[in-house]
Amino acid sequence: MSATTLGTAVMLGSSPDRSKEWHAMRAGRLGGSEIAAVIGLSKWESRFSLWHRKRGELGEKEANPAMTVGQYVEAATLAWWADQHPELNMQSAKGTWTHKDRDWQVANLDAWAAGKTKRDASVVEAKFSVRDDEWGDEGTDEIPPYYRAQVLWYLDVTGLAQAYVPVLFGASGRFAEYVVRTSRAEQAYLLYEGRTFLDEVEQDIRPNLDAHTATYSAVKELHLDIDGETVTTDPEVRDEWQAAKAALEAAKTEERRTSAVLLDLMGDAKFAQVDDDTYARRQPTGRGSVALYPVTPKPAKEKTA
Repeated sequence: MSATTLGTAVMLGSSPDRSKEWHAMRAGRLGGSEIAAVIGLSKWESRFSLWHRKRGELGEKEANPAMTVGQYVEAATLAWWADQHPELNMQSAKGTWTHKDRDWQVANLDAWAAGKTKRDASVVEAKFSVRDDEWGDEGTDEIPPYYRAQVLWYLDVTGLAQAYVPVLFGASGRFAEYVVRTSRAEQAYLLYEGRTFLDEVEQDIRPNLDAHTATYSAVKELHLDIDGETVTTDPEVRDEWQAAKAALEAAKTEERRTSAVLLDLMGDAKFAQVDDDTYARRQPTGRGSVALYPVTPKPAKEKTA
């Protein structure tokens, strides 16, 4: 390992994240935070919106609050992890890396850890999550699927065998560690989908519209001008849109009614349950009122023999 190589990865540049130079290095390439959108797993980006962004038809995606907090607490999360592993030598890997044989495949790593031998080297990818609902037992590889795609992408770029994923859960203030090991089948799938996506960008093969909020936002941004003209559509487009709007209004009305019924039954209680299933909670809003939220149960853990 050297300052410019890490396994099968070579340093492309060290410009700060989200700077103009950083975006320029990633143009025409695909990074770990983008591969989840390509395969339909990202909560923040769709294949459709990413396709248009790669073509320069949409502005760069702004950081959401969780991402901003994550940037500030990243150093603390990495420091916590390093304290848990005095046997490993953690080193910063800040910068944009590319696979030595696939210039289009890039990774923006947080850190890497050296063991006793080169074979023991690992990626270290720090995360911040407000809640732990999507995370499994500490020490396992049960991390949210969009993060798993990102981490496997990083393992493929670097050729390293495993990645440590330390995370800080904001709601509880708890640190935890997860370990993701290389998966050749999954990584081959990501490579195929990633290369196919970039080919479609170059060949002007537009992805289908879908229900992702990022797709809806992208379509609005793509058509900001209003020229006063009239477009004639198929009747099916009109009928689907009008039916969806009507169904949405009906659902909102019914949601208000059932929420009022439940709030009245709960009185001053915090939670509502059926048998052992806690399904709703009341929470103060800070504006002299209360809000009603669903309680999402954690998935049951499989028992091992």
